[in-house]
Amino acid sequence: MYANDPKTTARTRLTVPALRQMKAEGRRIVSLTAYDAGFARSVDEAGIDLVLVGDSWAWSARATTARCR
Repeated sequence: MYANDPKTTARTRLTVPALRQMKAEGRRIVSLTAYDAGFARSVDEAGIDLVLVGDSWAWSARATTARCR
C-alpha cells in the first residue's frame, strides 16, 4: 500500500479513548516523532497511528533565533 494510492480508504481520527481501548486489547500502537510539519504530513499519510510533532529540533537545525510572533 502506498500513501498516495487513490484506492486507500480515509482513516478515522484516532482519539484518546480509542488509544486506551487499543492498549486494553493489547494491540500495538505505532508512534513516531516528526520534527517539522512536512515530515509529520508524510508520516500521517503513511498510516502511522500516532505522530508527535515538535519543532524545537527544526528551529535548532535551521539556527533560527527569532520565533514567529
